[in-house]
Amino acid sequence: MNKKTLIILIIAALILIGLWIWQKPEAPAETTADTTAVINKELESLDVGDLEKEFQSIDADLNTL
Repeated sequence: MNKKTLIILIIAALILIGLWIWQKPEAPAETTADTTAVINKELESLDVGDLEKEFQSIDADLNTL
């Protein structure tokens, strides 16, 4: 293989690698809004239902055993 062909192959490989890197999708930016206050507010807004009522039926079932 002569020098001219080798140089052309190296340049073509570098161009292909550059195009591949350029076409890769960017990673999404991380959000910085997840502070303790935001997380606590979201936790307080969760509706878990009436847990006392849910456990009353479980307690009644356990008491029958």
